[in-house]
Formats: sequence, C-alpha cells, structure tokens
Amino acid sequence: ESVQAQSNNAGVSTQTANVMKRLYISSVSSVLQEGTSGISITLKRSGSCKESETISLKATPENMANLPSSVSFRQKENTVRFIVSVPDNAEVNGIDSIYVTASSDIYDTVTLPVMFEDNDKYPLTVTIDKNTYAEGDTIHAVISVSEAVESPLPITLNIEHTKRFRMPSSVVVKQGERQVKVDIPVINDDIPSNDEGIELKASAEGYDVATTMFILTDDDVPAIEMPITPSIVSEAAGSEAIHAVIRRTGVVGNKITLRLTDDGNDALFYNNTITMEKGITEVTVPIGVKDNVKV
Repeated sequence: ESVQAQSNNAGVSTQTANVMKRLYISSVSSVLQEGTSGISITLKRSGSCKESETISLKATPENMANLPSSVSFRQKENTVRFIVSVPDNAEVNGIDSIYVTASSDIYDTVTLPVMFEDNDKYPLTVTIDKNTYAEGDTIHAVISVSEAVESPLPITLNIEHTKRFRMPSSVVVKQGERQVKVDIPVINDDIPSNDEGIELKASAEGYDVATTMFILTDDDVPAIEMPITPSIVSEAAGSEAIHAVIRRTGVVGNKITLRLTDDGNDALFYNNTITMEKGITEVTVPIGVKDNVKV
C-alpha cells in the first residue's frame, strides 16, 4: 500500500471503547521440580488499570506447593509475578502436574497447569539366586516393586559384558502384580577370561535404579607354567641365550594368546605375544640378551 493511500487506515471518534477485564497466567518454565527454589509465574490483567486489585491464588493438589495466598496489581500496572515452589517432602507424590489458579470476583478464573518432577521415586529391587555363576549356568533374577502396579510397568535391563549373556533388553511387570522373573543364560564359549565381578541393573520410569553384583567364573582358563634354561647367561650369549618352555595343562581345546613381560630394565629381547593354537600344549620361546656397555 502506498504512503498516499494510508490515510484511510486511521480515523478519529469521540466514542469510548471498553476492553474486557480478563486475567492471563503464564510461565516461561515448563517444569516445577521438587526441592528447588521454584518457578516464576506471571499474572496479567486487561481492561482498566486505574485501581489496585487483589487476586486470590491456590495450587492443586492442596498442601503441596508453596505460593502466596494472593497477589495485588498496583494502580496503573497490569502485571504481577510470584514464585511457586514445592519443598522436598521425602515422599513419592504420585502426580505429574500441579495446577495454579488465580481468581477474583471481577475476573473469570484462570488456571495454569505445570508439569511436576518428583525427586523421590518408588523402590525397585533386583535379586538373583546365587552370588557366583560359571559359563553355561542360568541366572534366575527377580525384579520387584513395593506395591502392585496399576498398569503394565516396563523394566529396562542392562548387564556388563553383554556378549557373555543372553538377556532380554526389557521385561514387564503385569498389571496387578509386584514382580517379574527373568532367566539369563550365561554363554559357554571357549574364550579364556579372568573371573570378573558383573553388575546387573534394572530401571523403570518413576522408580529407583536397582542393581546387584555377582562373580562370573570362566572354565576356559588353563594352568600355565614356564621354566627357563639356563638360569645364568652372559651378555654375549646372543639372541637365543635363554629358552622359555611354555606349557599349559587342563584346558587345551581352545586357542589362547599369552603376553610375556620382564623386569630386566630392557636387558632382554623376545616376542612378547605368544599364540597357542587349539590342542597345542607346549611352545618354546627364545629370549635374547642385549650386549651393552653397562656394568
């Protein structure tokens, strides 16, 4: 629209226009967390602001949130702010929203729903039938809650060294029940591993994380011995001054990798990684001595 044509957009009238008196409630924060300093809520009014006005406040559910019982608009002002907080009560409140309501005899009531985040959670436990398991065993676990659930409750499961177990990623506590049982087979492979402490973890929305520990033993670890000859050598003895004979007994039906180390302050040299194929029970490793000028 050209500047010359804009004059038809304005007019002058001697009549009065009345703006309806309404309340508007809002907050830039979408979540109210228990045990924090709270959130700021803004209350605005429309219509005439010539007079001061008092607005009543309340929060639902009652007796949970801290907020003033009322706020007042001062003369010629249309905005007022107040703080709503929820003190830590060390209890599971069982709600997901709090409703803040502003009301007055001359305004329609307005309500602001605020998402509530409880810092207290329901207890969750996980128990197992033994403290120690071997490859080929089955872990019998039970995940329990304190009270029967009103609707199906998904439980997420996690375990360390996941490739050593056949475990579902989740299970469900059925409606009206307090626990769910899960069997976790331990995979029986031919890979030697040290005995390890393993953590099993269960988690669910609104519940504490539950953990338990157990020891996993491995039946694939052989017994190793390594005699060396001779026990005394000269620096000038060369690259095969010493012969180490590595023998394994017990488990011989798998492939193993051994790593050799020494505390000779770099006086020896050898292949520090030794592989014994399936069925091999003995290998000989030459160890050389460095000829240097050190005394």
